[in-house]
Amino acid sequence: MDYVEKFINDYFTPQVGEDKRGMKVVYKSKTSTDDGVVWFERAKTGWSRKPITQNHFIIVDADMGGVLEHLNRYYNLSEEEYPMVRRTIIDMSIDVINKHFTKE
Repeated sequence: MDYVEKFINDYFTPQVGEDKRGMKVVYKSKTSTDDGVVWFERAKTGWSRKPITQNHFIIVDADMGGVLEHLNRYYNLSEEEYPMVRRTIIDMSIDVINKHFTKE
């Protein structure tokens, strides 16, 4: 689903931030649509020694309503496509948070 990633990159700018819920990736809209947010929490200490070695954050919540609404407006997504869209958003968010912490 390369078109989903391209669409999100064309119409939204991912930014890393922090609030009381933990780290977050905010998909800031370049148009007047609502922003999307994916929240991360720091993984438990023991988790870094188990199979989860990619990063030290896990996704705990998301509010991507504005992104999905905007995406659906242009592509008229069906129910069968939403798991692939969700996987693309997850992968993009993890990539953004990893890039943020590897350049520090």
